[in-house]
Amino acid sequence: MEELKKNLLVLSKDNLIEKCKKNNIKGIEGKNKNLLVNLLLNNNKDITFIEVCAGCGGLSSGFIEAGLKPLLLNDIDKNCCETLKYNHINTNIICCPMDELILDEYIGKVDLLAGGIPCQSYSQAGKREGLNDDRGKLIYTFIDIIKKINPKIFLIENVKGLMTHNNGETIKEIINILSINNKYKIEYKLLNAVEYGVPQKRERIIIIGTLQELNINFKFPEKENNIIKLKDVLINVPQSECAKYNDEKKELFKCIPQGGCWINLPENL
Repeated sequence: MEELKKNLLVLSKDNLIEKCKKNNIKGIEGKNKNLLVNLLLNNNKDITFIEVCAGCGGLSSGFIEAGLKPLLLNDIDKNCCETLKYNHINTNIICCPMDELILDEYIGKVDLLAGGIPCQSYSQAGKREGLNDDRGKLIYTFIDIIKKINPKIFLIENVKGLMTHNNGETIKEIINILSINNKYKIEYKLLNAVEYGVPQKRERIIIIGTLQELNINFKFPEKENNIIKLKDVLINVPQSECAKYNDEKKELFKCIPQGGCWINLPENL
């Protein structure tokens, strides 16, 4: 597989598009070179995934763009589920608490299990009650799903605050539990979206678990040198009235420098 990938990467984008057409691969419009390579690599085998706490589908859209096949998408919020249904037509979308999912038919059939487990209990902007908060305990529900369906790989996304919660003891406990008695090899890292081609400063911890028996040495992607700014991507955007703010908030905004956020405010404000 690695040798095939190397051979494909040396081809031009036009050549890759031609190969996709010859193999009757659909959905190649607007794809960049890396995505075209992924489509060709995955042409003969569907790489399957399930996502819980899927939100409005940012992560699942990325997986699908990379050629993965969604078996099930889940969220508890009805508006999120309506958005998922709109964007992912003919995909199995179930709107319910994740602990109510019936997953018997997926046992041993899932390559990747993903979840943006609720993060409010670890966020620096919250009370930081962690595993004492019902939302923080949903990590255990996710682990129960891992044990149930036995995915080859799992991915968890959470806030930066998880790294420092309870002086770092919480992340150690979670990583230890996620390994499921050393069944999974765990890698985790704090990533900032702005360093990976996204025009947004968004720091998130990404936890990857791979079955030890697969002997996969997962490596996080290298940072990109070119930082994309919002003005680089907001091109031909329709006119908007924008949000309306009261005078008090307008005064607060004056205290925040370009590129800053709420943490730049004086403590008394």
